[in-house]
Amino acid sequence: MDYYVIKNPATGLWEVKLKGGVLVSSHRTQDLAYSDARNRCERGGGGEVIVWGLDGKIQYRNTISPKRDPFPPRG
Repeated sequence: MDYYVIKNPATGLWEVKLKGGVLVSSHRTQDLAYSDARNRCERGGGGEVIVWGLDGKIQYRNTISPKRDPFPPRG
């Protein structure tokens, strides 16, 4: 499954959402939200964690195994 980490401006909390918008959890910090999303991906058999910055752009994206990385590094 894929998860988004995004800040809710109304509450000031960082939220973990399933791709599609379903709220899973809320956290005080971005690091806690990212850690939760990563753990959920690992337990769920892999996926992608996408972290959105305060500017509304993707700040960071991480593919969790065994899901295949859509853009693997060359080398």
